Amino acid sequence: MLVFFDAELGEAIGIHVAFGKEAKIFGVVPDKWVRQFAHRIELEYDGNTHPIEAGFVRGLSKNGYGILGQKGFFDQVESITFEAKKAVFGIIP
Repeated sequence: MLVFFDAELGEAIGIHVAFGKEAKIFGVVPDKWVRQFAHRIELEYDGNTHPIEAGFVRGLSKNGYGILGQKGFFDQVESITFEAKKAVFGIIP
């Protein structure tokens, strides 16, 4: 699994994070092993819903609120556009 969100975000939208499938991972939170809890969720963008498996991790929010990975997110869409200077992020499903 390569899609992660902070556990606080999962709890804020009603997911019982600790009930997910647990695994220890390294590299998502700098310099330490952390527990992640996997859940099947749906991401919705451009009017389309995409089921994915996401790991919820405590402490991720210190570095941002999520990591969208090559497997599990980017491999499900046709095209992604990033234009940092214009603050543009586009997805073509």
